[in-house]
Amino acid sequence: MTFTATVTPVAPGAGVPTGTVTFIIGGSGGGTFVQPLVGGTATLSLSTLGVGTNAVVVLYGGDTNFLPSTGTDTHTVNPGPAATTTTLTSSANPSVFGQPVTYTATVTPNPPATGTPTGSVTFVISGTGGGTFTQPLTGGTATFITSGPGTGSHTVTATYNGDTNFATSTSAPLTQVVNPANSRTTISSNPNPSEAGTPVDFVAFVEAIPPGDGTPTGTVTFTLTNGVDTLTASPTVDTNGFAFL
Repeated sequence: MTFTATVTPVAPGAGVPTGTVTFIIGGSGGGTFVQPLVGGTATLSLSTLGVGTNAVVVLYGGDTNFLPSTGTDTHTVNPGPAATTTTLTSSANPSVFGQPVTYTATVTPNPPATGTPTGSVTFVISGTGGGTFTQPLTGGTATFITSGPGTGSHTVTATYNGDTNFATSTSAPLTQVVNPANSRTTISSNPNPSEAGTPVDFVAFVEAIPPGDGTPTGTVTFTLTNGVDTLTASPTVDTNGFAFL
């Protein structure tokens, strides 16, 4: 909230008072604050006042041309948490499988409330590899980083869980699209060259291309041909990304 003190001369005096104004505000979160007088007006913004009625005393200190003066008022802070708004953003959308994505939730009080909400935010991600994850709120912001969701569309929401002064709120749903990651396959053989009738080992290695990550699964199809005869085989990729023939 903003307190405004206006200092005006009493007739027949005229002109614009200068100097400073001292705000004395009682109650929880109050105190004594000295503000400059500009164009006859001084302002003080506070977001620390607790619930209840606060007595306000304003002291104008005077200047060369104007005598000191005093004003009084009261200010009431109603009980109950102030309403908030939670917004959610994604660092990469669409993303690819295995790519780390940072979700950021920003919680702001709805006017006229001011201040910085505290507590935690719960992120909910639908679909394979999703889940429910609660992160602390720092400076009004909470982040969550994950590379777990599978390919497809996922609905993501962020819910602020509230604190003593601020009410809960949930973001609008965000649709995160996860596309398949690009892969790279390399092959080697041993021995090479080889003699007729000698066993030859062929090894294929399959890996994700950044920003994708993870170990591909499934099979690799080897095709061997001399222009006349063709041999194909499809061994399974192991847990390290290798397939052997």
